[in-house]
Amino acid sequence: MAAELSKVVGYEQPANPVSWNKRDLLLYAAGIGAKADDLNIVYELDKSFAAMPTYPVVLPFKGDSQELNLFAARVGKAPPGMPKSNVAVHGSQSIEILKDLPLSSGLGWTWTTKYTGVVENKSGIILTSESLLLDPKKVPYAKLYVYCCLLSECCSLWTFSHTRRITK
Repeated sequence: MAAELSKVVGYEQPANPVSWNKRDLLLYAAGIGAKADDLNIVYELDKSFAAMPTYPVVLPFKGDSQELNLFAARVGKAPPGMPKSNVAVHGSQSIEILKDLPLSSGLGWTWTTKYTGVVENKSGIILTSESLLLDPKKVPYAKLYVYCCLLSECCSLWTFSHTRRITK
């Protein structure tokens, strides 16, 4: 199937439910190497206990489950119009914190992803997306910007005379 990259830009993945509690915040803090004297992120009874601002980056993989999950099962499907690729490289990501997270999410929080750009060149495609963490009233708490490189199976299969960029 030929790539129809104009279908990619603007495509929105279905919203995914997400949730967390204090235990998740503590586990994340320990996992990123918080020190014992970082009481505001490692001790839930500290009066200034709060979520690490980067915690939302794990929510697309955690979802709303309290169980362990398989990473590959959580990765979203490619948007319509993308060519098949067996090799994906996480290029970069950045996060914009819009509001402090509550210590427990409760029900109704969602993670949304919209594809915002495609850059095509002779070795593959760079796909850009913007994701939002939304509370039950659809108020955004964080934005995540991701750049992912999708390489062709054989770079010579995708031959272009120049780079082409599609954005919205």
